[in-house]
Amino acid sequence: MDLGSLFQIASPLIQAGTALFGASQASSANRDAADTAAAGQLAATEAQIAANKEARGEFRAAADRGIAAIRSGTQGYADTIAPLTQARPVGLTTYRGLTSAQQIARDDLRRNGMATLAASGLRGSAAGIRAVQDSDRRFVASAADAHDQDMRGELRRAQGNADSAVRGLASVRAQEGGAIANTEIGQGNQIAQSLAADGSAQANGLTQAANTQAQATTANGSLWGEAIGGIGSVIADSMKSANTEKYRTTQGSI
Repeated sequence: MDLGSLFQIASPLIQAGTALFGASQASSANRDAADTAAAGQLAATEAQIAANKEARGEFRAAADRGIAAIRSGTQGYADTIAPLTQARPVGLTTYRGLTSAQQIARDDLRRNGMATLAASGLRGSAAGIRAVQDSDRRFVASAADAHDQDMRGELRRAQGNADSAVRGLASVRAQEGGAIANTEIGQGNQIAQSLAADGSAQANGLTQAANTQAQATTANGSLWGEAIGGIGSVIADSMKSANTEKYRTTQGSI
């Protein structure tokens, strides 16, 4: 076999080997680039999830601080209003006798009664004395009723104030419950949205990484297809050239 024939055989093999090596290098570069890109996408996703987790911690801490402030304010109000929730009437005593003014009025009543009896000539009569005694008894009873009425009015006033204070405290307690509930609901919604964002970020990150790998695989398939096609073309051309040369040699020997 002469040198020209060896070259005709070796040349296609060299071209095929070069094409395969080039395709292999390009395919490896594609895989490395895809792995790097996918790793970066997943790392970015993990960083976002970590940031969301930290944000959820801040949400919870802020909610706890807000709830503590709400409870502290309510407790401060309760402590302040506590004395008012107990009925405390002013220092009125139960009836224990006439006041000084009432005693003077009673003495005047007796004196005037006796003067009236004397002027009418009934001094010492049983009927006149009973009349004066009846007036005195009625005066004392009226004074005692006035004392009791003042006490009952004061007790009602004190109890009304206490009831009003209790109602106010109950309203504040109800507002506290509503404020805490709203805080918890708002914080829960924020955490739920953050968790949903985590899921979305993770899904997007995995999808992007998968797409990157798929694109690399598609590109590698195209590279290998082109390389193999090129090798087939080289081999076909080589075989055609060999057959032509063989035909010429045969024709020349006839």
